[in-house]
Amino acid sequence: MVFFHDDRPWIPYTNPDPQLPGSMQVLINNAARELDLSIQVVVLPWRHCLESVRSGKIDAMIGGGDVPFIRELAEFPKLGAATDPSRSLGTARIMLVKRINFWNSN
Repeated sequence: MVFFHDDRPWIPYTNPDPQLPGSMQVLINNAARELDLSIQVVVLPWRHCLESVRSGKIDAMIGGGDVPFIRELAEFPKLGAATDPSRSLGTARIMLVKRINFWNSN
């Protein structure tokens, strides 16, 4: 099986440097070893990764979020009809922050 992840570090989840793997990479490698599966991990720019999944060149993505455009390409573990968050490799809380304007406190 061929897996991919983004070529940009997403610490602590993924890291393109195989000598310093992220937590998702460690979990995938441990599961593959326990299941006696041979996997190959490919590191590509995110857009190339998505196209490789779409074209069938790559079997799985590490770190794909459960969002509509990814659901068009991939299948997430399910619990009934919904995605099962208990089977995720991790959960990221992503926020938009803005710079504090010291000159205007409004």
